[in-house]
Amino acid sequence: ITLLSLSSLETETNVIRDQLTKAGFDVTVSLQPDYGSMFAQVDARNYDINIGTFRVLPGNPDYGCRSMFYSTGCENYSKVEDPEVDRLIDLGASQLPQDYQETYAELERLLVEGKAYFAPICRTMGCYGFNKNVIKEDTVTIGQSKYLYWSQIDYVDESLRETRPLIIANDRVLGQFDPATVDGTHRVLANTNINLVQIDDQDNIVTDGALAYNYSIAEGNSVFYFVLRDNVGFYTAKNSELVDTGEKVGAEDVIFTYDRLRTPDGVPGNMVYDNFACLKELETVTDLSELENAKDAVSGKSVKEVLEAGLPAPISELVDDKNATDNAGGKYEVIKITTATPFPQILNLLSEFSSGILSKKQVSAINTPELLASYDPTTDFRYGDAQFLRKDSGKENTLWCSGPYVIKSVDDYEAVCERNPAFMPDTDMAAPIKYVTLKYIADRDATISALRSGEVDLTDNVPANQVDVVKNDPNLCLLTELINGCITMHYNLDEDHITSNEDIRKAILYAINQDEVIAVKGGLGGKAYTSMTMLKNDNDLIPDPSKVQEHLNNYYASLGK
Repeated sequence: ITLLSLSSLETETNVIRDQLTKAGFDVTVSLQPDYGSMFAQVDARNYDINIGTFRVLPGNPDYGCRSMFYSTGCENYSKVEDPEVDRLIDLGASQLPQDYQETYAELERLLVEGKAYFAPICRTMGCYGFNKNVIKEDTVTIGQSKYLYWSQIDYVDESLRETRPLIIANDRVLGQFDPATVDGTHRVLANTNINLVQIDDQDNIVTDGALAYNYSIAEGNSVFYFVLRDNVGFYTAKNSELVDTGEKVGAEDVIFTYDRLRTPDGVPGNMVYDNFACLKELETVTDLSELENAKDAVSGKSVKEVLEAGLPAPISELVDDKNATDNAGGKYEVIKITTATPFPQILNLLSEFSSGILSKKQVSAINTPELLASYDPTTDFRYGDAQFLRKDSGKENTLWCSGPYVIKSVDDYEAVCERNPAFMPDTDMAAPIKYVTLKYIADRDATISALRSGEVDLTDNVPANQVDVVKNDPNLCLLTELINGCITMHYNLDEDHITSNEDIRKAILYAINQDEVIAVKGGLGGKAYTSMTMLKNDNDLIPDPSKVQEHLNNYYASLGK
């Protein structure tokens, strides 16, 4: 069998190779330097098993299964086509969290020990390192799914907030700031574009730091209401200095953002439309009686009562113009989203970086219909191109930011950001630290050297071989936490590959010992059953040499041996 993997996963791949060799397989390892090279081999079908990583960024189980295992999933590289898998995925998607646990537990058992479409290697662990003499220890946390929000971080010496930049290591040069393109600017986009809702460190849906004050899932689980804040605005940068655009963030921007995400050709290189295709209707609500008559699916209260909880003033009037809002006076914008089928987990997708709210006015002015119709990436410029931010480009910055920070400039060494003065000013949601600089350091060992020397203050990617170094440095703090991600094995189910045989897949499955992988990683990992690591159930994969032999015998018997 041919084992396709990444050079960054060489340690884990070698453990799996040894385990499969011990089980009786003749293993060839094909290590690729990056994802581009690996997926070229996947597309060419030059593998039997593909080892990779997967992180559930929005924190919901549908994200952790649909794209990989649904018959029409955009990442179903194994080519799984199983009606029962599709049925369970659709059923789980229609249910509220308190109802879907058993549905997904059944799906997991089918995917792993039932049909062996998938084999887990281990759950991944987030490892952060930071200078505890500079940063308050209790302001840095690792979310199960979400990226680190810079706005939660504060200095030990609070007098430095307005002058000293927070220096964060980043492993790549930033190239494209349109959230729909998903090209590696995740950390920045999560901090420079506001979301309608957020997830906290435990993957709960929250509205702290979000555009919505409150939300309600109406009865039936396919209609969602959101009441919006009126104290968030767009800022931009000219000549590396912040400029107020004078534009509020409002319902028209939310609707525009989601409409472009759900449309395959609404954005050049749209990589996330599959996640948002379920958005059927996007509209503002102007009839107050609709909120009074609709019932909240969770509490049974009226939607109006749920939306009003904790508002600056009760809702007395609904407006459809963001410039007419006055939250203190009871005037609000309310958005209504209807999904094509019941899908409460849409809230998780609306919290993810790719759904950050953009300006309808600005994006429409750059991405004109004519540009979208004939876009050529070699000659055309579109919204989000990083070159507009480069100091030496000679071009005017076109990026408008709605989040707690604004990107001011980028070059080959760093990206400079500054606090957005129009992001919930004079509230606890405004960022304490005014300036944040991302310093590009591609080599992870070099990142730790920079952290120890004081060149950077924080990294969210401490490599396993540097964990003890960070842990033993008296000036540094190491933070580790299991996250919603795992290292995975996907099989090539093509008929001309041996892994199309279920008994072969099950023999491989029961040969995998996750504890050995975790031990080689120095304990930096945990057991996983599928990529839906947020689920709470008793599913557990136990290595079993007798089952390995049983399924190998079944395979040989099928050949008449």
